[in-house]
Amino acid sequence: MQGIHRADQAGKMIEFAGYVVLALALTMDTLAVSVVCGNFLKEFRVREALRLGLSMALVQGAFSLIGVLAGSFAARYLEKVDHWIAFVLLVGIGIKMIRDAYKSDDDEEAPSLALRVILLMSVATSIDSIMACAGLALTDPHLINAVPVIAVMTLLISLVGTYAGAKLGAAIGSHAGALGGIVLIGLGSRILYLHFAA
Repeated sequence: MQGIHRADQAGKMIEFAGYVVLALALTMDTLAVSVVCGNFLKEFRVREALRLGLSMALVQGAFSLIGVLAGSFAARYLEKVDHWIAFVLLVGIGIKMIRDAYKSDDDEEAPSLALRVILLMSVATSIDSIMACAGLALTDPHLINAVPVIAVMTLLISLVGTYAGAKLGAAIGSHAGALGGIVLIGLGSRILYLHFAA
């Protein structure tokens, strides 16, 4: 009986480790975008970092849940346009960041991220989680347990990325926004390239 209990615990630990690995894979774009955002802010501000991190976590968690519940039905329709959505959002935000970086501003107001921009970046970095979870849900009946793991990992990864980016932005100075915009354009272009290269 004790052996069965231990085997059950080991199985749950392995399952949890698998969900952490899945979450890490899904949050690589979140990490890159969070570094860019921290770079733009030039200093780590808890309020801004939490706004970004919580938005990304909620959207990533919601999209993962949609993938789990809708399964292959959602994946079939989204796979035709997901890369274009991510590309347009990331490139559009990147261009805006480059433009804003060279605007002359008389008042040295601390930069902040608009809620609209945060939401658009959250969608752009999370949309692939629908397809990933839809595919995995076909073979894992307990995948819904991964959703909170994905959301929490997204929040943590975003906070780490924002902190690292803020340190980088402080070192780079006035060119931080432009560099961040270039990174976002590159990230969007990479998503599009990988889709057509597959």
